[in-house]
Amino acid sequence: MTKARKWILDNGGATGIPSWGKTYLSVLGVYEWAGCNPLPPEFWLFPSFLPYHPAKMWCYCRTTYMPMSYLYGKKYHGSITDLVKSLRQEIHTKPYEEICWNKARHDCCKEDLYYPHSYKQDLLCDGLHYLREPIITRWPFNKIRERAMQKAIKYMRYGAESSRYITIGCVEKSLHMMCCWAEDPNGDEFKYHLARVPDYLWLAEDGMKMQGLSRWRSWSCCDRFSVELDVGPLQCQGVSQVFIEVEFYNSVS
Repeated sequence: MTKARKWILDNGGATGIPSWGKTYLSVLGVYEWAGCNPLPPEFWLFPSFLPYHPAKMWCYCRTTYMPMSYLYGKKYHGSITDLVKSLRQEIHTKPYEEICWNKARHDCCKEDLYYPHSYKQDLLCDGLHYLREPIITRWPFNKIRERAMQKAIKYMRYGAESSRYITIGCVEKSLHMMCCWAEDPNGDEFKYHLARVPDYLWLAEDGMKMQGLSRWRSWSCCDRFSVELDVGPLQCQGVSQVFIEVEFYNSVS
């Protein structure tokens, strides 16, 4: 831990963490949402026929952006406990109250800067931050944001129920759990999510691991079964039982 903290401070502190990390730290309470580039949930209110509607994103981008946009719109963070206050002092290079969060929006450690932002991307983020956010967070326009957040949580609820609360991957799983907690910490949805966390964990010879994808076994089962059908096993004895077993496996996984 000491070595990790030294590396963070030697490389500019936690303000240099990439965008996904900024979201996680903001939820934890050791980073400010003002230091994150906008993730407007209002995109979910756009008509689906538009070419840039988020529903047309690759599934993993869509299911990651969706909970992030909800958390950003809500500006949610956990309780500011003494531990959180201590972490604030440990991971930043200057006192927390003196950090310029506006500058931190575009700050990224060079070791993590695989693809620098273009001028157009920074211009779009700055436009949303300076021009749009001050308006959308005030009445009556904040009603639009509330509607967009409710639509996002509706989509997340559908995805959770259709996958029996295992979702599509470990990143999305954790973000969806945060949203359920932010929506209702005493609700059943968070408990359902919590019960499926062990599905991602497995113990290897060198310790606990977490698989990145949630349903690779189901995919492999269906792919194998498709191959069997292409080969032509319909004349084989017991094929009806195979259908039943595959359906059962996918229904409980």
